[in-house]
Amino acid sequence: MAAVEIQTENEEVWGLAFSHNGREVLGGSYSGGWFRRWQVEDGKETETVPSAPKGAVLAAATSKDGRWIVHGDGGVVVARIATTWQPVFRVKEHAGRVDGIDISPDSTRFASVSADGTLRVFSITTGERLLGPIQHNDWLTAVKFSPSGEYLAAASCSSRVRVWDAHTGSRLCEIARSPMDNWSHSPIAWSGDSKRLFYVTSDGKVTCHDIFSSNALREWLLLIDDPGYCSLATNGRLIACSTPVSLSFWDASTYSRIDPPIEVEGGIHGVALSHCDNYFAGGGRGKITLYTLRNILPKDVFVDAPSLSPPTHPKGNLKSVEDILSREIVQHSNYHTFANRALVRTRLKQWDMAIEDANKSLSISPSAIGYIAHAIVLLDQHEKRRALRAFDLAFCHCDASQKRFVLLLRAILLFVSGKRKDPVARVNDLISIADDSEKYDFCRVLGTMYRKRGDAQRAVQSSKRAEYFSAARNGLHLVTISLIFGEEFDGLEIDK
Repeated sequence: MAAVEIQTENEEVWGLAFSHNGREVLGGSYSGGWFRRWQVEDGKETETVPSAPKGAVLAAATSKDGRWIVHGDGGVVVARIATTWQPVFRVKEHAGRVDGIDISPDSTRFASVSADGTLRVFSITTGERLLGPIQHNDWLTAVKFSPSGEYLAAASCSSRVRVWDAHTGSRLCEIARSPMDNWSHSPIAWSGDSKRLFYVTSDGKVTCHDIFSSNALREWLLLIDDPGYCSLATNGRLIACSTPVSLSFWDASTYSRIDPPIEVEGGIHGVALSHCDNYFAGGGRGKITLYTLRNILPKDVFVDAPSLSPPTHPKGNLKSVEDILSREIVQHSNYHTFANRALVRTRLKQWDMAIEDANKSLSISPSAIGYIAHAIVLLDQHEKRRALRAFDLAFCHCDASQKRFVLLLRAILLFVSGKRKDPVARVNDLISIADDSEKYDFCRVLGTMYRKRGDAQRAVQSSKRAEYFSAARNGLHLVTISLIFGEEFDGLEIDK
């Protein structure tokens, strides 16, 4: 079986994560001493930073906007700039070893859990504590934000998984599971819709639990005698389950196993799935094994992410566009067409029909454009919190090349919902990491935000900045923004 093996000097590797674009994998040593990154293509090491001599790196996470890396270093949490690996701050609040870290889908917060039994949430830009300490009754080994960013799940090494409101810290539910005989590194994972939680039990099963009804919906057997050191990883569509002797993949929506398990030598401790469905990384003693998923799983498992581009339409004649889309749906209905009609009907203030179209799109196939359409309808009906929750689910259904644009759309959504300061800062940040083909469009959005804030000088500066990148521009971004956000952003001069 084709795989890339990265040798790690006989060190066990636990805290693994892929970069936002899936081109690099990051990991640190269990016994302490280093945190590194390697190229996925050939396993070549590209960066090493020292950790404390006995500072185990058991957890690492990367932000979806490509800006941040957060990892443990013994009892300390370190935040780094992803492009330079320069440390921004170190958080020294935990009284025990940091065993779990996760970054929110909108790349603004991170959560950490520790052997001291506490859960804490921090600002990713400043390191300021936003939530906690929330005390658990035992050593915490894992923490995961839901794909919507609204919930946090934390697992202890004994028998409890608790789910919390990620903004208020109020406990939503507690799931009692069979206690593990051995410490399990990452025994929890979320479904793509943020409604279900997967967790490992001591009898070698993975259970799917509905967090709202408190019912176990499904469970499957991993077929092992010793379930210690089991780990789960998911990207919303696939679930990877590792045991001391095997690796298996499951469909997150149907709970069905994809092909027989893969036998592994020496066990797998840390696990990671790339956001784009391309790669899996398993860390064991002395090595990291990288699998190209398209080489080991059936081709029908993979669905290429659809374009976020809207239909071509005559400006100012949305009723004609609605008629065209309706005829297309009669001839051949698909989720993309229903989502586009939902956006058009929102512009026409046909909200009941728009929400019906958005729901129909998602029922055919969950997609980024479907969740975005659902969010825009909710926003137009002044359901801001539900709109943000729906929008964050879009991140589970777009590939790496679309993530910066989806983050831009989210910043615009925040802006039009009344939050004027933070979205401007977010767009500035995105411009700093955007490709040249994106910068023209992003700068014009920034100029529009400044103009609507009444800052004419900065609006003009942003327009001049945009012209510098005009030769490489991607005009479809502006067309999409105009369709989605309507009158608020029709001033982008997309035909200029």
